[in-house]
Amino acid sequence: MIGSTPRSQMQDLGRRAKRKPSAVWDWTKTALWRRIFAWCRWLHVLISTLALTLLLFFCVTGILLNHLDWFESRGHHWREEHSLPAKTALALRAMPDTPPPGLLAFIEARTGLVEPRTISLDRDLGEWTFDYAVPAGYAFATVFIEDGLVEVEFQQGTVIAILNDLHKGRHSGPVWSWVIDLSALIIGFSALTGLVILFQQAKWRVTGLWLVVAGTLLPVLIYVLWVPSVGA
Repeated sequence: MIGSTPRSQMQDLGRRAKRKPSAVWDWTKTALWRRIFAWCRWLHVLISTLALTLLLFFCVTGILLNHLDWFESRGHHWREEHSLPAKTALALRAMPDTPPPGLLAFIEARTGLVEPRTISLDRDLGEWTFDYAVPAGYAFATVFIEDGLVEVEFQQGTVIAILNDLHKGRHSGPVWSWVIDLSALIIGFSALTGLVILFQQAKWRVTGLWLVVAGTLLPVLIYVLWVPSVGA
């Protein structure tokens, strides 16, 4: 270099050496990995936007579950009474060992309740009882055989209580259970595609990987040091 001193030339070479990326990361520049990075970016954006509301839902309800004392737990309680169709009432008086075919359909049509958790018959009292599980509450149907009546008692929790039970998947039915499983898969896949994208970011990948390690070890450390446990 004309007009430059040996010292300035050495400094220039040093700066170039610092700017030169490590050969360890050369694989990130191959055609295969460029395609993988492109696909991961597309999937990351698609999945993150698709799961945004679900992720926020589980974040917020997770906080609510951790602070149940913030909200009052009183819900709404009421009863309904319905007269059975004559054909169904007549079939009940025969005291069959299983509910007549039309009984559960009648309760579902009047109340929307499906698939009782337990069914029992008390022959001495002349009653069929059906216990239904619902989020943050319950529904209990009593069928009075001689009277041909169905009395349904409902207990419905507050909106916060319902949201908390949805977070846990408690009494929320098989379809919502699938929603929870799918949400977990989507959120996990979003995290993994984000990690893959990190490898392409030369400026941030080393720092990012250290943060991944720290984020993995920190909860373990908190558990070991501060979470009560049984045994030594």
